[in-house]
Amino acid sequence: QVAVASIVEEFPADTAAAALASGTRDAELWYLAAAEAGSRDQFELAEARMRTAWSLRPLPRDEILAEPGLAALVARPALFPLFADLRQRLVLVVGGGEVAVRKVAALQAAGARVRVGAPALHPHLLASFERAEIEFLPGRFQEHWLDDAWLVVAATDDRAVNQAVADAAEARRLFVNVVDDADLSSYQVPSVVRRGPLQIAISSAGAAP
Repeated sequence: QVAVASIVEEFPADTAAAALASGTRDAELWYLAAAEAGSRDQFELAEARMRTAWSLRPLPRDEILAEPGLAALVARPALFPLFADLRQRLVLVVGGGEVAVRKVAALQAAGARVRVGAPALHPHLLASFERAEIEFLPGRFQEHWLDDAWLVVAATDDRAVNQAVADAAEARRLFVNVVDDADLSSYQVPSVVRRGPLQIAISSAGAAP
């Protein structure tokens, strides 16, 4: 085990990019250090640089693959980046809790028509329904909830329900995001940095927060 502090000290921010781009063992160590250090910015920089390094030249991967989180990142093919126009398109959100509140808000900000299916609604979602801002289908998930949907979000804390949503969406060739479950998801929702009309999306393919 190499001490994280020593690696961070050895590769400060202004020289990290050069080390990462080189594709050397030093770059691998910086990647591990950044991930363990808990700095989101460092982690995302390291991830991007390491993906670039891996695509440019072969690396000794035995030690990398010994790290479970990194093994999953290397084994999974890179996701295809995509910005979707959801204006006036129906998106189904399964789940009525706090997570669903955030997902619905983001979808509405993109101009989507939102249908929420759940046994009960968070007060914020209930207020939106009463203002006719969202559709509401009460009860447990039913496959017909997917009718006319372009995109699906499973935002429940019940894995069996999330699995059922994912399976039904897959059968209809609909992309589905299961919150906090990359294995059940066919698309990921990235972190986004906005500066006016510019949007920068950042994804770890579900391998990191």
